[in-house]
Formats: sequence, structure tokens, C-alpha cells
Amino acid sequence: MFAWSISALKEPLYFLLAAASVWLIEWVWRTPRLGSRAFGVVALACVGVALQSIRDGGLVMFAAGIGGGSAVAAVLRRPRLALAFAVVAPAMMVAALIQPALQVRLSKSTQALAQVHMGHITTAGYTYKLLDSRLYEGMVPLQSITVPEQMRFAIRAVVAYVAQPLPWTIQSRAALAYLPEQVVWYVIVLLIPFGIVAGARRDLLLTAVLAASAAAAAVMVALTGGNIGTLVRHRGLALPYLVWFAGLGAAKVIHQAKTRSWL
Repeated sequence: MFAWSISALKEPLYFLLAAASVWLIEWVWRTPRLGSRAFGVVALACVGVALQSIRDGGLVMFAAGIGGGSAVAAVLRRPRLALAFAVVAPAMMVAALIQPALQVRLSKSTQALAQVHMGHITTAGYTYKLLDSRLYEGMVPLQSITVPEQMRFAIRAVVAYVAQPLPWTIQSRAALAYLPEQVVWYVIVLLIPFGIVAGARRDLLLTAVLAASAAAAAVMVALTGGNIGTLVRHRGLALPYLVWFAGLGAAKVIHQAKTRSWL
């Protein structure tokens, strides 16, 4: 009966495939055999397709996590390349953003994300707002959203992803019962930077892949959220990655506190 009760849930299978993708990219990078690498790449492609079939946006999160993490690790392993990238990347980004075609595409993407957010606002339960107040008025189309409003929307989304539900806005006993878990979440967020630094010194590739995978899941959820209950549930997509950084960060903080050495 227990197995049947969870058989319809997406999360167990999704987490299994996500963990398999992390293991596969590690294997592809470290195995010396060309044939084994080719098999690993094919397996990774299959995992990406399977993730998309389980959850909408799964392929995007998979590609951003595995591809982005691998790219970051490849760059950071070469100090000169990392320095050149740090200098050139901002200029390339500015040059790309001033292109009208890209601006139109980004604006349409933001409007689509804002539309999903608006859908969450109208659902039952407790909600939070990310857009400027004028855009919640019934007769104002989302197509009228300006670039500054888009930027504020993105910033508020990231802040809300970390902070919501705010303890001082609790309005029900059910939300009050969640408060201890929310405090634990805040502690995890504070420990993550220490864990990433410690992890990068031990295994740069694994750290980069885990961090990129967590970031991809977090951004996807943050930019489409609006319902607190849904946010709490979907925040769990990044938690399996983040909890390892928090645990490693806690170990490092305790060790440094004992030795009184923060270098």
C-alpha cells in the first residue's frame, strides 16, 4: 500500500534520474576510454529526454546543470582561461543584450514567466507577488512590462525563493507548523557558500555540476512561483543538491571554529 501510495508522484523518479545524470557526467569526464565516454554521452541524452517527460522544463534544468557545470569546471581549471573569460564575458554579454532581436526574445520569455506567476497568484492558498502593482490590475496587459519592471521581477523572484514564507506573515496554524522547517532552510542557505568553497577545493567538477544543477532548478521555480505551498514543494527540486553543500559548509565552519583559522 505504501508503494502504491507514492507510485504517481514525480519526485522519486525525477531525483533518481537527476542523481544518475550527475554520476554519468562524472564518469564521462574521468573515464579514459573513448568508447565508454561515447556510451556515457548517449546515456546522458536519454536521461535528459526522460527528465523532460517527467517534468516540464526538466530538459532545460538538466542541460543547464550538466552542461553549465561542466563548462564552469573546464574554465576554472585553467587560470589563464578563467581570467580571460572574466574579462571578456561581461563585454560579450553587453554586446548581446543590445541586439534588438535578443531583447525581443528575452522580453517574450519574461512575459511568459510572468504569466505563469500570475496563474499561481489566482490559485487557492497563500500567495506572494513579484511584479509591480500596476501589472496586477485586470486591464493592464503583461505585454506592457518594461525592462526595469522585468529586472525588478527577476530580483524579487530570487529574494522570494529564499525568504518565503516570511515568518512574520504567517496567517494559519498549518503555516506556523512549517516554521521550524523554514528556519532550517535559512540555516542551509547561510551554510551553502562555505560548502561550495570547500567542495571546489576537493572536487571542482562535482561541485560545479551540483551548484549549476541547483541554480537551474532554483531559477526555474523562482521565476514562475507565486503560491507559497507550491514554492515550498518545488524548492525541494534544488534541496538534494544544496543539502550537501550545507553539510560540508557546517563541517568546515565547525572545524574552523575549533582551530580558529578562517583562511
